[in-house]
Amino acid sequence: MTKTCTKQIGDVKVTILNDGHNVFGYDLFPDNSEDEINALLSKCGKTQIETRFNCCLIESENECILIDAGVGNLFGENAGHINQAFAEIGFNPKSISKVVFTHLHPDHIGGAFHNDGSLVYPNAEIIIDENEYNFWTDPNFAVPALNDWRKLAEQFTTEYDSNITTLNKNGTISPEVSFVELYGHTPGHSGIRVESNGHQFLYVTDLFVVQDVQLQNPSIRLGFDLDQDAGVKVRKKTLDMISTDKIYFSGGHIFGPTIGLLDRHDNGYRVVE
Repeated sequence: MTKTCTKQIGDVKVTILNDGHNVFGYDLFPDNSEDEINALLSKCGKTQIETRFNCCLIESENECILIDAGVGNLFGENAGHINQAFAEIGFNPKSISKVVFTHLHPDHIGGAFHNDGSLVYPNAEIIIDENEYNFWTDPNFAVPALNDWRKLAEQFTTEYDSNITTLNKNGTISPEVSFVELYGHTPGHSGIRVESNGHQFLYVTDLFVVQDVQLQNPSIRLGFDLDQDAGVKVRKKTLDMISTDKIYFSGGHIFGPTIGLLDRHDNGYRVVE
């Protein structure tokens, strides 16, 4: 099974790299019964709440940018496969000049460390939305439910400290690549826009985490969203924009991996390639 999907966006090559998979429990959706979730899953021919872990590689004439570093060793044999994805496309990760983090959840930063704790990208510039950086490094951090995740985020920001650049929502990552504000999942959760020669691509990272559920009903609140109301609002707005404007997109948890378009379907959406 392929671990990559590539599309040319103007002069920029975008590749989605699958890093692994996982299955969640029903508590991921705090406002919905098991029967409600099962009804949505059954429409997709599924019986489990499945997700994928993806990263995104952006190659231009001048540089190679990785979006998120993957899971690393956090989920055992189910994930941490990014090097297999690199090998599939014959890409040497030492060519990466920048690693952009859409947010600092474990499944996005775990792959920034080798199993022995050493840095995977010691020479790359590390780029993070400034709100995201400030949230996880705040000495008065007051979200007890995230204390374990914060420990990894602190390790990450400490050990990569000299490499880190923080940008505001208008910050430019490169001439073709910029942040898109998708706050809600975390305070600085950011998508990535690629624009080149009149062509556009949007990487929506964790706008949805369970494709089978959240595309069918974008109003369903996600337990992992720090601000669940904001998460629903930005999800509905962004999915509508992608569908209406016919923008090619992909995400951190999309099946495939896939770069596709969105069609409206019933009360939600479905991915079309």
